[in-house]
Amino acid sequence: MDDQLIDEETIRSYLLGRIKAENKLSVPFDERMLADPEFSLLIDVIADEILEEYVDGVLTAADVEAVEGHFLLPPERQRKLREMRLIRRHIAGAVAEEATGPDETQTRGSSRQRGWVVTFPSVRAWAEIAAGLTLAVCTIYFWNQRRELSLVVKQNRQELAQLKQPQAGTAAAEHAAVVMMNLIVPGLSRGEQALPQVHLAAGVATLHMSVALTAQPTGPLSVRLQQRDAVVWARNGVEARPVTGGAVLSVDVPALAVPEGTCKVIVTGLGHGEVTYWFRVARDH
Repeated sequence: MDDQLIDEETIRSYLLGRIKAENKLSVPFDERMLADPEFSLLIDVIADEILEEYVDGVLTAADVEAVEGHFLLPPERQRKLREMRLIRRHIAGAVAEEATGPDETQTRGSSRQRGWVVTFPSVRAWAEIAAGLTLAVCTIYFWNQRRELSLVVKQNRQELAQLKQPQAGTAAAEHAAVVMMNLIVPGLSRGEQALPQVHLAAGVATLHMSVALTAQPTGPLSVRLQQRDAVVWARNGVEARPVTGGAVLSVDVPALAVPEGTCKVIVTGLGHGEVTYWFRVARDH
């Protein structure tokens, strides 16, 4: 997916449900979230900003409708919303109690000669105020850190793009020998016609596969490539890279070992049997 398409407005539209499943941007979005931790982090930062704007009441009517009808469907975002509102209420309550004074335990001293009374805030009131302020400071610090980290991610991406420009000719020659493919959904539930497809042209030496796993494995995995019941390539002791919500398994398969037609990748060692991913291979004739 072209990096220029992934700006903050596009991510915001995606989170608010304005990029539908049939849109051509939807599938590249899902694939990149699994394969690119920095992109996943940027999405989390923008999601937090949407929650803050929703709680502050600064969203437009259309955005509020999108938040309530789509954005807040995941239980994790509902939990974050409850925590954010709880923090706001706690801080507001602590400030109000400080302004009106304590209504419970008071320490008073009196003098028969002078007839004066001294009233101090209760220890409980001071403790609640301190706790509320501490929680507010920690929350603001955390949000600022997320924003700063997002800026660092974007800056690193820009620097990486600048470094790649002088090497464009060399990179093009190297990439010509490698074809990349992402396997996201296991099984055949989508039907054979909707299987991921890869084209291995003449001169391609390697098929680089990124396989999305819905759980983080506890140890090395075994991977094998089959056509029907025949194993055409296999590798043991492959390590998966943990990401949010699972892991990504990356393997390089020699292009000559990949047969034309329908193939399947079988991953074992996840602790609950085998997981199979199907795809189709086309070659030049």
